[in-house]
Amino acid sequence: MWRQYRGNKQQALDNYSNALSLGYTKTLKELSALPRMIPFVTSFRDDLPEKPHNMAAIFTRGEESPRYAKRRLFGGESRMHTAGDKAVSVEGRGLNICFDSCFPSIIRDTVRQGADVVLLPTIDPPSTNHFLAAVHASYTPFRSAESGVPFVRADGYAFSMMTDARGKIVAETGDGEKVLVADVPRATRSTIYRATGDWFIPFSAILVIVGIVQARRKSGVAEEGVEALTGEERSL
Repeated sequence: MWRQYRGNKQQALDNYSNALSLGYTKTLKELSALPRMIPFVTSFRDDLPEKPHNMAAIFTRGEESPRYAKRRLFGGESRMHTAGDKAVSVEGRGLNICFDSCFPSIIRDTVRQGADVVLLPTIDPPSTNHFLAAVHASYTPFRSAESGVPFVRADGYAFSMMTDARGKIVAETGDGEKVLVADVPRATRSTIYRATGDWFIPFSAILVIVGIVQARRKSGVAEEGVEALTGEERSL
């Protein structure tokens, strides 16, 4: 198909868009089979009637990996798509989509499936100076650090990003459609959140409250001691 429309790129892109809107991935498989084509991840709709899933898969050498259905739908997307309910990791490559990255527990589920890197195709809503894309991208280092795995975030508009397992930004684009190339170690690390999940957050809050209470008690005891000492000095 791609060779057939080599002289008419717009026709090729139109066919590509139409195929994805109908839930067909034959076009993507053909693209992945082209000479020197590297493996890639993208999102597409499946053929579920009425409200299809927003899916992602890895395409390489003419083959498609097991599919992942986006689990957290953004805003009015729930009127268009059906949410998925399963985490997916393909040979250590975890799949998530866009808004999923705003939810630590969703990423943790993916990592616990054996992912040592999370692949995150993303399209953020248009906004002035790509503000929404920038805000969304800022979640990526946090998700990497708390889950202990690298992230590869590809955004269609701005701020694509790669992070290592400690949340360090290895490479990042600015605004506009750009190609980002970088080496990201697939080394992982253990983290408290990865082991305990969302219990870590309230537990940390409890520790902070206990610390504040103890500090105030010590401060109160010290003030009482000073007052008692002052009273003794006056009696003398």
